[in-house]
Amino acid sequence: MSEAHAEAVKANLSGTNEPKNPDGLQTRISNSVEEKMAYTNALYQEYPVITTFVLVFGALSIVPISIFCGTSIFVLATFLLVSTGFALCSAFAIISAAGVALLAFLAFATIGALFLTGTAVGTYLTYRLLFNIRSQQIAEGNSGIIDAILNGTKCWIIEVRTALLREVQFVTGSTSAGETSSHPADLKMEDVKLALEED
Repeated sequence: MSEAHAEAVKANLSGTNEPKNPDGLQTRISNSVEEKMAYTNALYQEYPVITTFVLVFGALSIVPISIFCGTSIFVLATFLLVSTGFALCSAFAIISAAGVALLAFLAFATIGALFLTGTAVGTYLTYRLLFNIRSQQIAEGNSGIIDAILNGTKCWIIEVRTALLREVQFVTGSTSAGETSSHPADLKMEDVKLALEED
């Protein structure tokens, strides 16, 4: 049977088996299968050896090919899922470790800041205490050392109380915009003496 005869058989089948409902999916599938079977039959009649080999090879290889495709898709999806999960877990672990290190550093920084601030404040207060005692000693003369120590300590207490009041007002926000508070170092000795006389 020649190729022209096969084409004629195919055309005859397609002409005699026109679907009554071309829009129906089942009818189109049935017609397509019939056309393929007729075409295969025609090829088998023309080339029996080659057609038989192709059919046998296709029947033998369809299962391994399906298994290969399914396995490949499964392995690819599994590796993508595992790699994504591993990457997310690794990123979370690294970020968590960095966060813990940051918190530890901030804790040490807080402790260091408190220590240094306390040391600086203590040193300054000690200096102001000695300065006030010395100022009172010079003002009253070397004869009244005890009175100079007492008056200098009272001056120092006034300075500390003023400084603490200013800090509390700053923290609580109770100081008005137009209100100004004097720095302890800017207190005049006359004002301190007046405070001492009032006491």
